[in-house]
Amino acid sequence: MQQNRTKQIILLIVITLGVIIGFVLIQALNRLGKKSVEIVVAPRIATIKIDNQSVGQGTVYLKEGEHTLLVSSDGFSTVSKKFTVPTTIPITALLTPKTTAAQQYASTHQAEFLKVEGVVGNSSDQAGQQYLKENPILGFLPYKSPLFNIDYGNAANGDLRLYISASTPVGRQVAIAEIRKWGFDPTNYDITFTNFTNPFSGTTGGQQ
Repeated sequence: MQQNRTKQIILLIVITLGVIIGFVLIQALNRLGKKSVEIVVAPRIATIKIDNQSVGQGTVYLKEGEHTLLVSSDGFSTVSKKFTVPTTIPITALLTPKTTAAQQYASTHQAEFLKVEGVVGNSSDQAGQQYLKENPILGFLPYKSPLFNIDYGNAANGDLRLYISASTPVGRQVAIAEIRKWGFDPTNYDITFTNFTNPFSGTTGGQQ
């Protein structure tokens, strides 16, 4: 009797271990070739879909490339956004309450919405730090001197653009020399010169 019970216990342990190992293997195969992405939305009762497939909050695993997030919940606005994998920044969605019931839910579940707002703030900080890491020259800008000013902005394609404001050729040359002194090659940047007089028209304009 005792022997049979021992066999049953051993069999149960073997089956349990087999189920666990099988589950782990299936999870590993499903994640093969995919990247982890953190999904954070409010309200938590919202339906979350990525590429028309239902997912939950937290970490999901996706193939590299562009994906579409769709978040909806009765009484709230619907959020749809595209994002690209891989990304180190959490993908967030904060739905706006539209009905009285939704407003009451938001009022009694403020922690859910504050959490998303906090993640968005941290993500913005991360994005700023990443942008500075990719464009270290920003650590020197904006720069002002009696002969010239150097500032920055974004070109139409989103790339960094430098703006050199100098009214004389000497000022523009000194500005370029200053960039080299910082340890950067000016030819690697999209530079627009402003505040100079065009010798052919006699007007003030810009030049790239």
